[in-house]
Amino acid sequence: MKVLFSFIIACVLSSCSAMVSLYPSYSKIVREDEKQWVHLETNEYVKSDIYNECYDEGRKWVINKNKLPPDSSLYFYEYDISLYQGRCLQKKGFIFKPKSFSKYCYHYSNKIACKAYEKYRK
Repeated sequence: MKVLFSFIIACVLSSCSAMVSLYPSYSKIVREDEKQWVHLETNEYVKSDIYNECYDEGRKWVINKNKLPPDSSLYFYEYDISLYQGRCLQKKGFIFKPKSFSKYCYHYSNKIACKAYEKYRK
């Protein structure tokens, strides 16, 4: 416990906390504090199962379209997957609506997806 406390104090005093905030904390699951998709009629945030379902459909679509093996890396197809996911979520009644002062689109791990999602703001 003393070690953890000392580490936190050292980070605060040496401004290392900025490095910690840049750590990629985002993944393809819906973050509870950074939900970006809102239903047009109910104003509710997208549920994890719907969000993940659309993401999985996008992955399958890219794999089939490009005739890739199922276990291949899709790093270079992230934009296409995000476009498909956005289209899927929009068909289900959701729009991309980032919160004010949200760091979602400014985080380096989300830039590609955010660029694709911009088409689904309204």
